[in-house]
Amino acid sequence: IGSYEAYRKGFSQKILRESRCFSFEALREQFAVFDGLLDTVWGKLYKKEIITQHSIGFDEQMPYAEDHVFNLQYCKRIKNAMVISEVVYFYRLGGLASSIKFHPQWNRYGMLLMNAYGAFFDGSENVPNQFVKKKISDLIVGSVAHYVVHCSQNEKEKKIQETLALFAPFISKDTVDAQYFSPSMARAILTNDAKALQHAILRKLGIRIMLRKAKIKYYQWFSKRI
Repeated sequence: IGSYEAYRKGFSQKILRESRCFSFEALREQFAVFDGLLDTVWGKLYKKEIITQHSIGFDEQMPYAEDHVFNLQYCKRIKNAMVISEVVYFYRLGGLASSIKFHPQWNRYGMLLMNAYGAFFDGSENVPNQFVKKKISDLIVGSVAHYVVHCSQNEKEKKIQETLALFAPFISKDTVDAQYFSPSMARAILTNDAKALQHAILRKLGIRIMLRKAKIKYYQWFSKRI
């Protein structure tokens, strides 16, 4: 597993600064450190026999996180991993990637990722609580933002309500942490209020969502011209 450097204008961050060999148990114990290295397949070398022996592959229906699920399934079956601090990849932050296209089941793919974490830790109850808090925040906010960008008003509320229902097993006062959710967002999630959650996310991410819509329209226009 090679390190990488994430960057955008005026900012750069090296993800890993120390080279070490880790057993699977150590990898799982220090998962919060390595999860950012496991969400992609670039910058890594794999043993082909492990992949073929266990029939590990990409879920081609997933528009995002399919490589993360692949890595979780792969790492579950290894004895150790070598992590090197040398930067082998430069990642530019801020791209649109798969979110340009509307995916009706966007929220369900997030649940597939959570299920993969559960399998990696031998049960969802064993996934570290602090990690659940961060990941639930990413997936709920990401799903709602996706539907706000792409759906009509009536469809938005239906999809947001569906998202809250899907993630209900992970939602509690303990996991909806103020570190990751604004008070209005947390209130809306805990009271299962789809409309209030939409408004709360618009208040927090309004400018980003407007820019995302503008970029999508530009890419759609540009793709028709080439």
